Amino acid sequence: MTLEISVSQLSLGAKSDDVTRVHRALQSLGRDIPRAETTGQVLGVGTVAVVKALQQELSLPVTGIVDAATVRAINVLLAKLTTDPRVVRGSVRDADGKPFTGGFVQIFGQGPSGEQVLGKSALRDGSYAISYQLLPASNGRVDLRVAVLNDNGLVETTPSGASLLPDAGALEVVNFVLSGEKHLPRAEYDVLLDDLKPLLGTRDLADLTEDKSRRDVSLLASQSGDSTDLIAALVLAHKFAKGTGTPPPVFYGMLRQGLPVEGAALHSVHPEERVKALKSSVGQGLVPKEIAGKKIEDYLTELTPAPARELQGLLGRILNANELNTFVGQYLKDSQDPDAFWRQVAADPAWSSRAADLKFTVQLGVLTNNHGPLVAALKALPDVRQPSDLARLTEDKWKSLVQTQGVGMPVETPGATPEEKTGNYARQILAQVEAAFPTQFFAERLSASPVSTFLKAQPTYNLRTTYPEQFFKQNPAAAQPLRPRDRQQLQTFQRLHRLTGGTTETLALAAKGVHSAQQITRMDRTRFTEQHKEILSGERANAIYNRAQRTHAAALALFAEHAADLNRTGLHALPKLDSESQAELAANSIPDWEMLFGTFDLCACQECASVHGPAAYFVDILHFLGERNAQAPLFARRPDLGDI
Repeated sequence: MTLEISVSQLSLGAKSDDVTRVHRALQSLGRDIPRAETTGQVLGVGTVAVVKALQQELSLPVTGIVDAATVRAINVLLAKLTTDPRVVRGSVRDADGKPFTGGFVQIFGQGPSGEQVLGKSALRDGSYAISYQLLPASNGRVDLRVAVLNDNGLVETTPSGASLLPDAGALEVVNFVLSGEKHLPRAEYDVLLDDLKPLLGTRDLADLTEDKSRRDVSLLASQSGDSTDLIAALVLAHKFAKGTGTPPPVFYGMLRQGLPVEGAALHSVHPEERVKALKSSVGQGLVPKEIAGKKIEDYLTELTPAPARELQGLLGRILNANELNTFVGQYLKDSQDPDAFWRQVAADPAWSSRAADLKFTVQLGVLTNNHGPLVAALKALPDVRQPSDLARLTEDKWKSLVQTQGVGMPVETPGATPEEKTGNYARQILAQVEAAFPTQFFAERLSASPVSTFLKAQPTYNLRTTYPEQFFKQNPAAAQPLRPRDRQQLQTFQRLHRLTGGTTETLALAAKGVHSAQQITRMDRTRFTEQHKEILSGERANAIYNRAQRTHAAALALFAEHAADLNRTGLHALPKLDSESQAELAANSIPDWEMLFGTFDLCACQECASVHGPAAYFVDILHFLGERNAQAPLFARRPDLGDI
């Protein structure tokens, strides 16, 4: 490329084809020209500034005027462009961030006669660097295509190997990440397992323990840097897999979605929920889609309930010997859809008269580890008529039942003394009942209140999955007994229950004034642990804090992305947001900000609408004082502040 102008010089304000040629020459040298000046063919202030900078670099008089000396100097630089080598370099990594070495990178120049290969580089350590020279007829400009390839052709990447790099400079850096179905990132389960293998040595994950005498999980977490929650889930998955023969990722996927994986509690979860949980874990990249060529959800068919021998022991008082084998065999075969199985039993003339008793007995057996004497004792209680009634029984009541003559406990119950075994068995049953009936269990341990009455009267309400506002819209009569503060308390309990997963910790945190993940994350981790050391161990406080951080971050991201107030500015290049439709959809399908974190009610004035306004600073100060137990003394001296 050579710059030629038809006049002796060009100065500020000039407008002609000569100016366009100057613009192109300067752009070929890597200089930026204002778009308004290039489209208007004008030598404006921006172009003059570029010319002055170039003149200073070349030791020419700094005038900003494109004269003969400046044109000659520009042409010298343009001539060097056609001979000096240019470079394209970068890296190629897989979806897990590891260097990709199974291919090569090639660059192609685009010309009038088509595409031409300019260079190629192997990927020995995931990086590449390719030198090339401009094509003879390029006039200082080249449009490149940079692509990752292997022996089978183009490798799918981000950015795409089909996209162009227009007007490439002397040095271009292009970093690729493999993408597409063939290059999905490894599942969290696999990554975590690989992280821990060097630290485990010859130990089996299923043999690890976390108690007062052994801290295997905590030690692994500190050594690997991985979350204690994740390692605990991995260990539990291997423990359950060892007893069933089902691959550990199946249990890990259900654990990560909050399902109980204890054998008893698991079988009280509907099969569709198990499949849904596994598919959710696959979609989130937590577990692999397939194991040994088989879909991960297909392994659920291998999870059978209690062994036939134990079932026969439970049902021997209801069925005769011939009926037992037939019934138990059919139950084990069809247990993946218990609802359908029990409907079939109720419709079968051979079983219909005993269907309710059979179902009740099996369900009690599932929750008590199939201990026949305890099942018989439970059926004799006048206030136990359905499995969810077990939620009313306290630990002391379970111990009393177990210690009743002739009841006892399964021989495999852990413990060094009879008292220790009784306590372990009672707590195990309590955990299984809570996992199977979390809402009923919570309601029975909540002190007498409108919320407790509401939960007991609404059997379809679920603390884990029901969103209050949606439920009240669909069931307006159910909401009438609840005052606004009762609804707020219900939301607080749900938020905390989703963070802790248990009744005891939920009630304890609520009693200390904790109400949301947002409140927890506003506190320092150390302060949160210190303030709740009476109800939470250090490790447990840390785990709840981590979950609160994830919950708050996810909700904040969703709020920022979808909230109408934060998406008011429309761009012609983007789809127009239908705020009203989005709000209606969200109200009926996902929790809103108030459901997750409490009221977000602000007045319409400019100061209240700004995070820099006095109201925002005042709220921040109150939060700061509240987290340090200094708010109550302030309100004692200035009670009017609480009513602002």
